[in-house]
Parts: sequence; structure tokens; C-alpha cells
Amino acid sequence: MKRVKIPYGEKHFFVNLEFSERKTISITVFPDKTIRAKAPSNSNDRIIMNSLKKKRFWIAKQLKYFENFQPLLPEKKYVSGETYYYLGREIRLRTRKSKTERVKNIGKFLYVDSKDYRNSESVKNLLEEWYELHALNYLTKRFYLLRSDSSEFRNIDVTLQLKKLNKRWGSCSNKKSVSLNIELIKVPIKCIDYVIVHELCHLVYMNHSREYYQLLSKVIPDWEIRKEKLNSFTI
Repeated sequence: MKRVKIPYGEKHFFVNLEFSERKTISITVFPDKTIRAKAPSNSNDRIIMNSLKKKRFWIAKQLKYFENFQPLLPEKKYVSGETYYYLGREIRLRTRKSKTERVKNIGKFLYVDSKDYRNSESVKNLLEEWYELHALNYLTKRFYLLRSDSSEFRNIDVTLQLKKLNKRWGSCSNKKSVSLNIELIKVPIKCIDYVIVHELCHLVYMNHSREYYQLLSKVIPDWEIRKEKLNSFTI
């Protein structure tokens, strides 16, 4: 990976450039305002720079878009009263002293029972275990349900991995493997479905071509609305 500088008026953008076995150049702007581009291994610098410069107005638009959102998942202290999210719903943390170590979601509250209920690290570990368990269960069921419900995907062999991803909600490899970020368990169901279908479409088209977006629009006609909602959450 290398860092390239793209001029934009009196300003400039820094783009993290990666090379891989692909046919086209892609650019992604993340909610934290980092920019990543992927290019074919045999691309020369002039072609890459020209492609990136052509996209500079789009990059600026994306950066401005993300500036309009406040992170919904700020750094936590793991104390009672903090707001957390589960399937897009706001839930309040309540820590309680108990001999039993457990986490329970009851209505609008997320109860963490622990003998070390005032220890933020202990509460954090219990919460992360709870989120991961629910993510593994729910996201797996949702993935295979959406796959089987669509004739475009149900006959494609695919393996699913659930793990923490850096700055991505999901990814797809040319080996028919889809990875989903377990943090998805915190966003609304419609956003989860959008990410899953987004990656399933890549099993058919490993690019962002016109055909890819036609397929995505066929399966989820309102995918742009869902994507906008998803962008209000941070990874």
C-alpha cells in the first residue's frame, strides 16, 4: 500500500492506494473520512492518477456528506446511563452488583450483572461477549435467509465469516467467501439486509459495474436510502 496526494483546488486529498488482481480502479470514502483506492497490479502511475483526479469532485462530495453526521457510537466508559444500540434501537446501560455474570436486554435497558459491576473493563468484556453471541446467531440466520429468498443467489456456493472488520461493514472475495462485521448487530435490520445483499451481489459481479447496481436495485430497490442510514453509524 502507498499514499498518494490528489490536488483539489487549493486543497488536496490523501488516498491509500492498494494493488490487487482486478480489472478496474475503485475508490471508497469511509465515514472516518479516510480514502482508499484499489487498482490492477499492472496499472501505471499516470492512469491511476488520472482516474483519481477525475473522481476528486465525488470524493469531496462524500467527505462533506460524512461531516454532517455525528458518531452514534462514541468511545464508551461502560457505566450506567450510557446509550448503546441493538438492531438500531437505543438501549440504556444499567450495571448491577451480582454474583452471577450475565447480560440481559429488557425493553429499553441493557442490564449487566457482575460482581465487578463498577469495573469498566469487566463490563466491557461482558458486553462484547453478549454482542458477539447475538451477532453470530442473528447475522448468520439473516444471511442464509436472504440468500435462499433470492433466485440470483440461492444456487451460489458461499462461505460466511463473522468477525470484526476494520472500517468495513462487509467484504467479499473472489473465492466465494463473504465476511460480515459483527458490529452490524448494532444497526437497523434494513441496513443489515443492505450490507448482506451488497456482498451477495458481488458473488455475481466482482465490481461496481452498471450490471452490479442493476442487480442490487432489483433485490433492494431502496438500497440508497438504507445506505444513507447506515452511514450515520460508525464502525
